[in-house]
Amino acid sequence: TFTVDDNTPPVITVPAAALTMQCFNAATVAAWAATATATDNCAGTITVTPSYTAPANNCNKIVTVTFTATDVCGNTANTTKTFTVNDNTPPVITVPAAALTMQCFDAATVIAWAATATVTDNCAGTITLTPSYTAPANNCNNTVTVTFTATDACGNTANATKTFTVNDNTPPTAS
Repeated sequence: TFTVDDNTPPVITVPAAALTMQCFNAATVAAWAATATATDNCAGTITVTPSYTAPANNCNKIVTVTFTATDVCGNTANTTKTFTVNDNTPPVITVPAAALTMQCFDAATVIAWAATATVTDNCAGTITLTPSYTAPANNCNNTVTVTFTATDACGNTANATKTFTVNDNTPPTAS
């Protein structure tokens, strides 16, 4: 009599391609991880299972994927490979489409006009959009530049500007 006892674990080959992404995408990771393979010294099906924890954000995160392979005899092997998630693309600002002209400076009007600016980003997350300007010293034919600053969740920043005019061209009336 003789005994056959397979106690050799499978050998895992991790994905050959490097994986980097700006915005975490589980489907992309799954497709990449599916290219991992395993071989064994004995015939039979070998399952390769990837596992990882998704990053909390897209800000320069290195994610470790653990690949586990198990052969038909229950022998297990593990190995790891990392991928990077790093959003380095600034947001895109769309300044107000409407022109703004006023005879007498009115901060509330400027605030309402500036609120029509919009911002988009390549990754999900909070984006702040802040308009800033210096109010004119008077209402006599002044061009005011509004700078819109957008910052995404990873600190990527974009700026855009738009001007408006303050010009009191109405003569005073005598009473």
